[in-house]
Amino acid sequence: MHRQEILDTARGQFFENLRGNTFSFNLKKQAAFQGVVNFAVGDPSELGELHVRVRVAEPDVEEFIDHIAPPTEDGRPVDSEHE
Repeated sequence: MHRQEILDTARGQFFENLRGNTFSFNLKKQAAFQGVVNFAVGDPSELGELHVRVRVAEPDVEEFIDHIAPPTEDGRPVDSEHE
């Protein structure tokens, strides 16, 4: 997600589908098999989608999301320690 510069999109998908200590999202299957993250939104893909559900025990789910898809400013991750 960092290389593809899609942190804002990822955060949006993760928080949109946050339920308790889990979050879920759908990926386009063809892109996933090529090692590319492409969130499936809208109409289903011709080749199908992969549904991913992540359950987090520690740290809490919001901290986990902040770690894998940190908040950004001007497209760059914001270092919360220096705010």
